[in-house]
Amino acid sequence: MKRDRSMGRAVHRGATVFTLGDRRDIRHGRDVETRHELLRALSTMWTAITGQPEAELIVGLREIPSENAMEAGLIFPAPGQEEPWFKANHERLTELGLN
Repeated sequence: MKRDRSMGRAVHRGATVFTLGDRRDIRHGRDVETRHELLRALSTMWTAITGQPEAELIVGLREIPSENAMEAGLIFPAPGQEEPWFKANHERLTELGLN
């Protein structure tokens, strides 16, 4: 498969396949059932929005350790640790307008 990342599409077996983008990163640690639910939801949303046939769609997830990702200057919590993370970072999130 040859990817054209700037256009958000790929050519596979001579057919153009539009992609969801270059990255579908999620925090490592979710169980397989949750990952499958995410994949199905992404596929359903994409085909509903674009009209692209599901047969032409490839969806994948890339897991990264939560300690290797940050947003707004805050290291992500591990899956399942969101509530204590929000409590611990309440002040900073409020300052950023994210709370």
